[in-house]
Amino acid sequence: LPISYSHYPGSMFVTDITSKDAEEMFQFPHYPDPQVLCLDELRQRYAIVSKSTLSKLQSLELVVAENDPGNRGISQLRIPSDFPAAVLDISLHASSVGILVGFPVNEGYDPCEENDGIAGAVYLIRALQEIGVKVTVLIDETAKVLHKFFSECSSRNYVHENVLVQPIGSHVEGLTDITHGNGVIKFSHLIAIERPSPAENGSYYTMTGRDISDKVGAMGEIFRAAQLHPKITTIGIGDGGNELGMGKVKDRVKEYITHGETIAADVSCDYLVTCGVSNWGGAALAAGLFTVRQCPVHDRYRRKGISFSRNPIESNFLFDSQSELALHEWITELGFRDGVTGQKELTVDGLDFNKHHAPISQKLKEISKQHEPSKSHY
Repeated sequence: LPISYSHYPGSMFVTDITSKDAEEMFQFPHYPDPQVLCLDELRQRYAIVSKSTLSKLQSLELVVAENDPGNRGISQLRIPSDFPAAVLDISLHASSVGILVGFPVNEGYDPCEENDGIAGAVYLIRALQEIGVKVTVLIDETAKVLHKFFSECSSRNYVHENVLVQPIGSHVEGLTDITHGNGVIKFSHLIAIERPSPAENGSYYTMTGRDISDKVGAMGEIFRAAQLHPKITTIGIGDGGNELGMGKVKDRVKEYITHGETIAADVSCDYLVTCGVSNWGGAALAAGLFTVRQCPVHDRYRRKGISFSRNPIESNFLFDSQSELALHEWITELGFRDGVTGQKELTVDGLDFNKHHAPISQKLKEISKQHEPSKSHY
């Protein structure tokens, strides 16, 4: 394995097995070629994966980022290196994750939150719990149905453990919700999925430029405070340019997205996941975690080369097609509507679940479950 970063303080790497011996242990004709990645130069965060695993992560990103069924121009907002970096940062450093979700776009309805992002959050919760990470969901304090939904996910076996739900009001100080009284951080990571961001003028907008500021709690300020905190990693998932994290590509949103000058997000993030539909971004991150946790090179690096993996990959890490359909049906039954059509039906962003969403999910699972090739295949 590369030793370039093996003696950075706090990142000592000592291996108890040679690559040659590992070939027999992991039953590979040849031990996979490793690849060193710099995740964050400022914080001196690095990762090691096999080259084939990195290729799979890149393929996962392409599936969700280059598929733009709404013709919004989302591919212009891509930062391709951010997706694998986000996956690896979670795998190596996540201990407690806060997921911010809920886009109150359907005025006059209860619930007013659109259905996109909700299933994506569940995919993430399931994957994070599978690797031993504590998860808290942050929602607006007015989002009563959304609170009920996440509170009942475990009893319906969509996630493995009960999910702590933290309602957020409209007047908070960002740091008080991400740190304890003694200054210790509550979250190692914050992930915002399909969550509106304030624009430059402080207001919140839909994709059409409609002002929804009176419906949105103060999660934007919490995320902004976390983004500026040196010990918290922030990840934004969005499909339109007006979501938390999209401030990282604000100039591109203004240039390429309709109404971009008005709606462009002002809050940035460490890693940005752009996708045709935000649910797909959550599914891709979950598939990415499944992928890296199968990689023997990454596994050895994550454990600093000592002992054996303590988190074997389970068959229920990712949703099967039947459970995923049932999840979306439940979301619809609870009254969450399509954010584009405003209808209470089995569509997300105007796209039929069976025709558009199920095939994307299947592609992600197929990529993530590909076997690690031998060295001769590179």
